[in-house]
Amino acid sequence: MFRPLYIALLEAKRYLKDRGDLGFSIALPIAIFALSYGAFSGSEQFTATAHIVDLDRGAMAQELLARLETVDGLSLEFHTLAEADESLDRSGILSAIVIPEGFTQGLISGQGSQLLFKQRGEGGQEGQIIANIVGRGNPGACR
Repeated sequence: MFRPLYIALLEAKRYLKDRGDLGFSIALPIAIFALSYGAFSGSEQFTATAHIVDLDRGAMAQELLARLETVDGLSLEFHTLAEADESLDRSGILSAIVIPEGFTQGLISGQGSQLLFKQRGEGGQEGQIIANIVGRGNPGACR
């Protein structure tokens, strides 16, 4: 009956005498926790910049831009059409949203208006997400 307890006591004494094993058994869980925390504690918040060319500057275009500004993690950067085309050509940006002239007038008259999405290639993951936000968040603005 006491034999298993005696063997366990001997093993505990050997374990505590070996400083290398003792240090390793304390340091390893701390190191694994630190690596796991660093690998999996990243921010899951979406952050992106929507590159906008506003050729209309009407009330409906301003409403669309105001709605986009309320999206968490989305910032707007305004360009002229020439700047946007040049940036797309040299891969400075991967996508741009162009609000065409007459956008507001088309929506007010009931004819509808379309936004122009300019992309380099697939537009990048960020550009695709922004295009999806614009399309879903403002279904009446894009016909």
